[in-house]
Amino acid sequence: MIKQINSVNRNPFSDFAVSGRVPEYYLSNEYQPDSFQKSEKEKKHGKLVWQITVSALTLGFGTLALMKGLPKNTTQKLNKLKDFLSEKFHNISHEMKTEKLNKKYEESMEKVNNMIEKSQSLNNIGWIKDVLFKKFMGLNKYTARLHSAITQKFDKISLKTVNRAYGASDEAFEKLFILMDDASKYAASTGGKTKVSNILSQIAEKRKNLHSTLQSSFNMTERTERHSRMRESMTNLVDEFWKRFRTKQSYKSSIAEEILADTKSELHAPLKAAREKLAGSGKDLNGGTIKEILDLYKEILPADKYAKLQAAANKSVKKLDKAIDTDAVEYFDKYRDLVLGCAPTDTLSVLTSLGAVGWGLSKADDKNERTSVLLNVGLPIVGSVATTLYFTARLVSGFKSLVLGALSGLVFSQGGAIADNFRQKHLSKLKLLAQADTQTEQSPKESI
Repeated sequence: MIKQINSVNRNPFSDFAVSGRVPEYYLSNEYQPDSFQKSEKEKKHGKLVWQITVSALTLGFGTLALMKGLPKNTTQKLNKLKDFLSEKFHNISHEMKTEKLNKKYEESMEKVNNMIEKSQSLNNIGWIKDVLFKKFMGLNKYTARLHSAITQKFDKISLKTVNRAYGASDEAFEKLFILMDDASKYAASTGGKTKVSNILSQIAEKRKNLHSTLQSSFNMTERTERHSRMRESMTNLVDEFWKRFRTKQSYKSSIAEEILADTKSELHAPLKAAREKLAGSGKDLNGGTIKEILDLYKEILPADKYAKLQAAANKSVKKLDKAIDTDAVEYFDKYRDLVLGCAPTDTLSVLTSLGAVGWGLSKADDKNERTSVLLNVGLPIVGSVATTLYFTARLVSGFKSLVLGALSGLVFSQGGAIADNFRQKHLSKLKLLAQADTQTEQSPKESI
């Protein structure tokens, strides 16, 4: 017979009770659900992180912004705007032919010119700051050497960018020449012998001219000589700038650009002439030796092979244009700024962000929090500002350098978080081991 289970007035948890003690339930008022509210320490830590982030970014990028004048190419863009408006006003006044409109046109153009002059003079504010700091650093031989060393380092970085640009151009032309060789072999094996032979002879002659122009105008020796002339032209730039800054020119024009305008055009002219000889004038491939060679190939190649050759030629010309602009415009402007003393003052942006991080770390409660904040906040911020400064030295435009700096900050942030997590886990393990050792030491005493 099956024994009946008497469940009346029976405690359903009695089977889980410890004999001789008050029943202990799995669900008891003694156990409270986990609280997801942040502790005061966590709130304080979060506030500290926020303070360091805002202050370091503001000081770092703010200092970098203050150390600059107008963004790169602002003068050229404003002059293009002036030329565009001038052409528009001229066309309208020519069509209308009214004295009143001509007077309005003259007044408008005068306002545009005044605006451009005033805006260009803003560069003088950045330069005078650099010059004054350079004079201050020059009061002591040790600080003068430091100023010079920083400037030379920036110059080396900028010069490497120029050489890389020419290297990319050389590589593109090498690929173009390989395609030309393949195209010549293909045409010789498939086309009419007499016609193809004559065209290939013309191509070979023009390729000699192409090689000669590239070698004579863009080789390392010619480049070094041109840079040497550039440096000589700026030997007295600081003194000349200082002299003109104390005149009305300081608020009417961009002094350093005005001083070096003729030198810049003179050094750029041979490169511009060589480029026109190779590929014509304008942005696109519209003339020159390369266009002549392509026209000859067009007569003896099928459309698909010619299109491939044309694309490679266009790419080569674009790479060459980039190299010329990097050398004759961007590097020229950068070296001018370096002579006036921009590198050390730009470096202050990193120092100010470091100072902000140091201030924040001094407010941390203990060594563990300081290390955590340094890894998660300090290194990403300083790294971001330093990266922006580095790419500025690499002749990267202001906006692009900021974007790259922000991306590097994210990378530093991820790396810092991983390092901090690893460090926290290691500390936790050490803490547990220490507790285990303590319990082991206390156990014999308790048994006694």
